[in-house]
Amino acid sequence: MLRRIFILSLVWISSVPIAISLGDGVADTRFVQEYHEAYPVGKEGACNDVRAIAADGAGGVWAATRAGVYRLDRSKKQWVKLIGEADADPAYDIVVDSTGEVWVGAWNGMYRSTPDGLKRLKEIDHPIAALCVNDNEIM
Repeated sequence: MLRRIFILSLVWISSVPIAISLGDGVADTRFVQEYHEAYPVGKEGACNDVRAIAADGAGGVWAATRAGVYRLDRSKKQWVKLIGEADADPAYDIVVDSTGEVWVGAWNGMYRSTPDGLKRLKEIDHPIAALCVNDNEIM
């Protein structure tokens, strides 16, 4: 009787797929949704205190940080600072309008993207903490 149970047990075990395999199993790979590539903005803490992120119409990624505004250079896989040291203090928000222009709210006013880089709007000289795009108006 014991011999019959032992043989039946071996037949049953060999017919059940076993998750643990010694070399013939399926390789463990990451799911796409589990994978991300992190790009630290900088080496100092203020650069990595990101307050807002936006993607423009050309596929550019922008970050507003406690140390200013950065744009990701995908070819070098690093962030490039866009505002000079004199104005490089907190940026609070970034939005992209329907034409693809990037607008930044910062401690010293508002910036707009141009082919030459970010340009500060001289008529706004106070902190802008939040921006909103409504149709084609920036609020």
